Amino acid sequence: MPVKKYSSKEEAKKAHKEKIRLWRLKNKDRIKSKVKEYQQKNIEQVIKAKKDWASRNKDHINEKRKKFRKDNPEYFAKYNEKYKEKYKERYKEIYKERYKERYKDKYKYDLIEYKKKWRINNREKSKAYNLKYLKTEKGQITHLWDTLRLRIKIYTFSKRKSSRKDMDKLVGCSKFFLLKYLENKFYDHPVTNKKMTWSNTKEWHIDHITPLAVLDPKNEEHFKIANHFSNLQPMWAEENLKKSFKVTPGYGVAHLKRKYITLQSLGDLTNISTKSEADVVLKKISKLI
Repeated sequence: MPVKKYSSKEEAKKAHKEKIRLWRLKNKDRIKSKVKEYQQKNIEQVIKAKKDWASRNKDHINEKRKKFRKDNPEYFAKYNEKYKEKYKERYKEIYKERYKERYKDKYKYDLIEYKKKWRINNREKSKAYNLKYLKTEKGQITHLWDTLRLRIKIYTFSKRKSSRKDMDKLVGCSKFFLLKYLENKFYDHPVTNKKMTWSNTKEWHIDHITPLAVLDPKNEEHFKIANHFSNLQPMWAEENLKKSFKVTPGYGVAHLKRKYITLQSLGDLTNISTKSEADVVLKKISKLI
């Protein structure tokens, strides 16, 4: 068979490439089986080679991925829906463990401390986020409840007399009675057995039995009962943080409404200023609720 002559080296190269391409098309199955056989025999080498190639071509891979996502939005929408529920719980656990390990040494799982440090180091970002959040309805409600919580905390723990005249109405009793009511609910720490007193107020919080998160401030009835003394109790800080905004079974909004209506039979409690008066009312309360 006569050898075909080419006018230039480039033409010869092109002809040779075309020959190889045609041969590959004819022997697709044979090539696949040979490649599979090689990969099975040399798994470690193949994995290493793939990793090396990926590390050298990161930008190229990312560009291809971005382009594919742009060109195939429907495919990704279907794919996400299909696997979203399947891997939701699995990834929750994975991320939980990952974050535990990340903050184990620095913050000892104390995310509140971590958030404080982040706010200090990222003041501008934190401020921008807060302003954006406060514009939303949820943000305005949260801000209102936080303000009321702070007012009750200052009103209860401060030794100075509050100049605000509406605090008695807000909690439904005088400051003297509120102190006695909370004192009557003091309990020892479940782990350390430390006694709860007015001298260690930094270690315990004033907790809302029915969380403010489940109450609607736009609803007049909800607003009245939200910070009423019957919805307040002393609770050790770590217990209160663990409870967060969870509703204790049986202590929802309906329970709080019934308790509030029952306590209205006691009359006006905003003028109680002596221990004997407070003791009489506390005995009545213990029988009513």
